[in-house]
Amino acid sequence: MNSTKHAKLLAYIRNLKPGSKVSVRLLAKELNVSDGTAYRAIKEAEAEGLVKTVPKVGTIRIETQEKKELKDLTLNEIIRITESALLAGENLTSLSFSNFLIGAMAVEAIERFLVEGCLFIVGNREDAQLKALKSGAHLLVTGGFKVSQEMLRYAQENNLAVLSSPFDTFTVASLLHQALYERLNEKEILTAKDIMVRKVFTLSLGQKVKDWRQLFLSTGHSRFPVVDEENRVCGIITATDVNSAQESELVDNLMSKNVISANPDTPIGHVARVMTWERIDLVPVVDSLQKLLGIISRQDIIEALQRLERQPQYGETLEDLIIKNFIAGEDEEGLYLEGRVNDFLINELGILSSTVLLSLSIFYANLVVRKKIKASVIVDNYSLSLLTPFSYGESLMVRGNLLSLEKRKAKLEIDFYLQKQKTAKALIDVRLLEK
Repeated sequence: MNSTKHAKLLAYIRNLKPGSKVSVRLLAKELNVSDGTAYRAIKEAEAEGLVKTVPKVGTIRIETQEKKELKDLTLNEIIRITESALLAGENLTSLSFSNFLIGAMAVEAIERFLVEGCLFIVGNREDAQLKALKSGAHLLVTGGFKVSQEMLRYAQENNLAVLSSPFDTFTVASLLHQALYERLNEKEILTAKDIMVRKVFTLSLGQKVKDWRQLFLSTGHSRFPVVDEENRVCGIITATDVNSAQESELVDNLMSKNVISANPDTPIGHVARVMTWERIDLVPVVDSLQKLLGIISRQDIIEALQRLERQPQYGETLEDLIIKNFIAGEDEEGLYLEGRVNDFLINELGILSSTVLLSLSIFYANLVVRKKIKASVIVDNYSLSLLTPFSYGESLMVRGNLLSLEKRKAKLEIDFYLQKQKTAKALIDVRLLEK
């Protein structure tokens, strides 16, 4: 993190010979800093692999190990992982991708998230495909759908890749998620440059509160770096800063100027600790000239740490990826789940995948059972009667009834509704695991 005291402390630790003892008292005395500052410096040094705590010995300086670089997936690897056919961009097989976007949104909202050079994953939505290509994104079409000659011609003329995978969008995203998860686990230390968001919405010195409001409405974000004409970070402005301000007030006068930033090689463990200590939610990543390279939010940290965990209960499972598309609520009729069928949830036929219905049934059963007793459920038996297939863009609601609840098992009837019309029914028998 950018701080003169921290820099001096870390430089002092780096210059120690391997095997030298390092302590809070030593650093505080040698460099005339507080115990708290010395402690944080030791923790940062530990995250960087400069020191190690040995039981009954203490903290010692160790040999610095060479860092492993996190490699992005290449186009050739993506073709192999998703079993895709390369329809355009034969000369781009060695191109690497660090940004992926699933087209599970309205076309008018897509442009807000597109990053030039990213890989856009979508089904047979030609309007979304064209919007992505015209934004400089490469294209992966799921479900084995054909790609129009117009689309392929545009891609060839603009040196963009187009892939076609036989798998549905959910399966493609899961395969890529797993590949990135495994690659992240190969790296010893994850740094700011590995997880930072590179497409950053900013405000400039001289802009006003009305500009903040426009950016808030168009992006949905409330915290923005404020930069000068050379893209150097000068401050951070948040919703709290502009809460009672006039529309004509300059952001220069309202922003927080004491910005805590990170450099690209700062370990995310240290970024997380500083965000906790300083109670901040956004950290800009800057180069040696303070020029903005990207940003890291608390959510970015959480997601990165989840991907690094080897235990599946701490990572994001396939069920998590499905459930995040729905909201849970309760009204006079009882508990419900509600969401919309998007590209991420459909199969190669363009209808809602039966895997999604199973995951929703299990999640709903957990909600109902946990309201009664402190227990989780394991499926014993599941049957589904699908009256009408759910198609892309349709609203889906899940409701149900607890038919029986015994000491070790329960039975539920779960109904799926399309605009208040029942279109599917499931019966699920579960075993109860008390916590």
